[in-house]
Amino acid sequence: MECQNGKNLYASKKLVADGAEVKEGQEIALVTIDEDQVETVKALTNGTIKFLMEEGPFIFNSDSGKELIEQGAHYLAEIKYDTPVPLRHPNGDIRENQIPFIVVWLILGATFFTFRMGIIKISRGFTSNFLIT
Repeated sequence: MECQNGKNLYASKKLVADGAEVKEGQEIALVTIDEDQVETVKALTNGTIKFLMEEGPFIFNSDSGKELIEQGAHYLAEIKYDTPVPLRHPNGDIRENQIPFIVVWLILGATFFTFRMGIIKISRGFTSNFLIT
């Protein structure tokens, strides 16, 4: 469920207890939109649920400037995965962290030339700074 401009969302009722195991598609809460429309919120994945809001108060208040700007101000709950889920590229491939060859080459070059040219002494660098000015 997405927040819409001019709409206020209230946490009406929790359908599962905080810390309970939930399954994908299971109904977890009822949300009231502008006090006239009730929607059911379903779990997006399997895991353990932790509610970020209590029943009754605003989940999202469109009249509050802070909530319009603050990222995540409208979150009702979070679900901790049962099993670790890898990060994926948009095409579905699993992301692998790799250091580009050019970065390794530059680090090795910088290290080599730092020792080859003689490590600059801090006092020598500051002294020459003051002599120039």
